[in-house]
Amino acid sequence: MSEGLEAFFREYARACDSLEGERIAALCHCPCLMVNDEAVVPLQTEEAVLANMRALCAYHRENDYGRAIPEIVHAERPALSLAIVRVHWRVDRSDGSRLWEFDNTYHLVGGPADWRVLVSTTHASP
Repeated sequence: MSEGLEAFFREYARACDSLEGERIAALCHCPCLMVNDEAVVPLQTEEAVLANMRALCAYHRENDYGRAIPEIVHAERPALSLAIVRVHWRVDRSDGSRLWEFDNTYHLVGGPADWRVLVSTTHASP
């Protein structure tokens, strides 16, 4: 079950590592939601998705982002075209030291050959 999901998150990590908002936005459904403990951000147009991902990349550059390493913690497939996946992310700086470590839960739509992020929920830090 998780092979297609693992491939998607490897691709998602490579998109993040590129620091190109366009590559990350291409892996998102439109519309989509970004959720954290401070806000629910609805991204209702392709322009809004792209702007959000470009801002994310700028934030990563400012913090000396190097690379992201995803690990699937839990995955469910309630339907052929829907997956709910909790991912543990380890993010390193360009020198290899730890920058961030956190979990995210994703609702993906599309299916194994074409997964896209519908909802991304960042878990609050302990």
